[in-house]
Amino acid sequence: MKLTVPFAGRCYDEKEVMAAVKASIDFWLTAGPETKRFEHGLCAVTEARHALFVNSGSSAILCALAALSEKFKLKRGDRIATTALGFPTTVAPIIQQGYVPVFVDVDSITANVNPEMLKEAVEKYDCKGAVLAHTLGVMFDVRAVRDALGEERFLLEDACDALGSKLLYADHNYVAGSVGDAAALSFYPAHHITTGEGGAVLTSNDEIYEIARSYRDWGRDCSCNTGQDNKCGKRFDGQWGDLPKGYDHKYVYSRLGYNLKATDIQAAIGNVQLTKLYDFTQKRRANRKALYDALKHYEDRHVHIQMERCNTSKFAEGIPSWFGFMMTVRKGASFTRDEIVRYLTEEGIQVRFPFAGNMMRQPAFASLEEGKDYIEHGFSVNTDEFCENSFFVGVWQGMSAGQLGYMIDTLKKFFDRYG
Repeated sequence: MKLTVPFAGRCYDEKEVMAAVKASIDFWLTAGPETKRFEHGLCAVTEARHALFVNSGSSAILCALAALSEKFKLKRGDRIATTALGFPTTVAPIIQQGYVPVFVDVDSITANVNPEMLKEAVEKYDCKGAVLAHTLGVMFDVRAVRDALGEERFLLEDACDALGSKLLYADHNYVAGSVGDAAALSFYPAHHITTGEGGAVLTSNDEIYEIARSYRDWGRDCSCNTGQDNKCGKRFDGQWGDLPKGYDHKYVYSRLGYNLKATDIQAAIGNVQLTKLYDFTQKRRANRKALYDALKHYEDRHVHIQMERCNTSKFAEGIPSWFGFMMTVRKGASFTRDEIVRYLTEEGIQVRFPFAGNMMRQPAFASLEEGKDYIEHGFSVNTDEFCENSFFVGVWQGMSAGQLGYMIDTLKKFFDRYG
């Protein structure tokens, strides 16, 4: 019997519904007590000191980069290292804020940034920092990346696909969301936990937190929470720029900011989802293991499977909170990506490509000039390979045992056609 197998989806029960209803009755329509609880909860699970709840993961990257730009004194035209494989809004804020992305190729096994090429690019183009994602939940080699950047350059960590992921070295364990000067999370329904729309900025730096908070809240200089007045004790006593002395501090804007806040109703849902994060990640890992154990013997002939570490990695172990199960059709295979994707789709199994594939080949870049608006460091051989030959299926926690078994059987049936 043919089944439908989504690659991701919402996973909730009556607890989330009741929390949303209660928050609605309390009628905190913007950020309120549930938001503070959610931000504290995010700090607990990511080991970051500060969290800012925002309206999307894309906004989180935009807000975090704005804060890092101020902290590290960036100016228009400065260069920032990143990869072209990933989601568009990892890259878009770099260009939107007047900087030049320097694209570095990825590792062929993990699909994460190649640290050696990153180091070359940083030194050759005097990059001021890097915006890097953990691809499909696999954390990049934190120490190699930090070594490539040095102490004077920033790291913005896109952890949108990696909430709950860990990277274990012999002497220290790292948690996704805590390894950058700032990090971004997403709570869109396809992710590990959901608030519908929603995201978060994470940082353990007090100054970056205060700058990011200001950018999130219209650029406001005042740090009062919603419903709070005169936290600084000089609301009507300060001199701000050329404004009249004593101008209301709540309406003083020290930055050209945004309004990126989410709602307390969303935070209430997120608070329940956080209590389930451990079980969700365990289920994702179990689903991924079942897929890998069933399909790994096809690697010799048909596909490469994304792994959690490259051959040269020095860390002891990666424990991803998997976003998906990515396969790359081998060169010389008897079938193409198009053929297997069409087959799976016809059998009711949702398939996704690795997001933008190669961002430089997207229509959005058609009007941009290479060497001026963006730079490609070396050749994006592996990036193009993922763009042309890779796809992934779901491992999400809402998948039933029947759906997982059906997907495994369907993939095996396809591979067995070709020996």
